Amino acid sequence: MWISALNVSGLVPHGRKKLRRFWPPAVMAIEGRLFELHPAENYTDYRMFVDRKFAESQSISRLRDLVKGRRCLMLDVGMNSGLFTLALAPEMAPESRVVGVEANASLRPRIERNLALNSLGNIVDVHYCAVGAEPGIARLRIDSRNLGASTVLSDGEKGIKVPMRRLADITPEDPEAELFLVKIDIEGSEDAALVPFLNRPDGRLPDYIMLEVLHKDHWKLPLEQTLAERGYHAVYSGEGNTLFALNAG
Repeated sequence: MWISALNVSGLVPHGRKKLRRFWPPAVMAIEGRLFELHPAENYTDYRMFVDRKFAESQSISRLRDLVKGRRCLMLDVGMNSGLFTLALAPEMAPESRVVGVEANASLRPRIERNLALNSLGNIVDVHYCAVGAEPGIARLRIDSRNLGASTVLSDGEKGIKVPMRRLADITPEDPEAELFLVKIDIEGSEDAALVPFLNRPDGRLPDYIMLEVLHKDHWKLPLEQTLAERGYHAVYSGEGNTLFALNAG
């Protein structure tokens, strides 16, 4: 029997997972945004396809309250297919800027499609690279069942070669920005990207950092210590993320 997309969300979880690999891409409206979803290849898309709401909705709600009506500079590091950018950019004041970073180049057409569907190409600049302590070449492991979970590998491991850049080198100076926000989710490489960025001698520190902490056991640099030393305090934790505010204590 044929099962429509609208009825998939009513199936038991085991049944949904079995069907997932057969689901074709679909353009759907989610909470006022248009997404081209690929549920068979991306867990974030799968969750939105089934639940009809933003994935990580509580985290997005926290950030939406911060950016609403304000001129912002936002770094979306680990864009996946653009969920956080699409959810937050339309809430910002005019002349806001978003800089996206995504290491998995196979997500490029999906990011560009989603930006075009929501007319956001004029305020979003995307860099297709990994970010780390030093520029160079990184090796990326691609997860074909979840393209948003691709991982930068350690030295000596085999993977797809991708350019590596420092976060500071792709961060524009925007003295007019009322709020500087970094959202970062790069599968356990957050320390390599953020510690040098936070310790640079010049440049504005982010007012807020939304940090995925699910893979903190892979961190090699003292990211939590660095955040504390620079004056950050946790103000929210949930959905695998922690939101840090500068001088919030």
